Amino acid sequence: MVKSLTRERRLRLAQYLEAEALAKKLPAMRVREYLDWLAIPEWIAPALAATRRTGAEPDEVLPERSEDAEVRAWLRVFVARASLGRQLLVASGIERFPWLSCEARSSGWLDELIDAKGYGPTVVSRDRGALVVFYQEEHEYQAFLARQD
Repeated sequence: MVKSLTRERRLRLAQYLEAEALAKKLPAMRVREYLDWLAIPEWIAPALAATRRTGAEPDEVLPERSEDAEVRAWLRVFVARASLGRQLLVASGIERFPWLSCEARSSGWLDELIDAKGYGPTVVSRDRGALVVFYQEEHEYQAFLARQD
């Protein structure tokens, strides 16, 4: 039991440090806290799951053969049209700290996020009830937009 608790603490610390390292890669965003799924609005999990279904139809696609500048521009335009605002939740990919609660401080936040996490970011607008999800699939990039009901 003691070994289990110690291992759990070490794993939690390692993941906390991973979340801290991610936050440092995002200077255009003020990371306020690291959140687990229990702290996230209930509508997000089912909206996110809907984008992962086999038959899910993306709102937009871009060919996978596109160059970096074109992919980044496409992501920026999609996010701008989604009108996310400044208060954001960013999916971290870290098991114990799956979300970063952030405030976008400058327009470069999305490029920093792409540099840190790749072409598949997931971002939620805290105050506007919007979820933006990007996937890099085998032959295309996919973009989804979901809004809170």
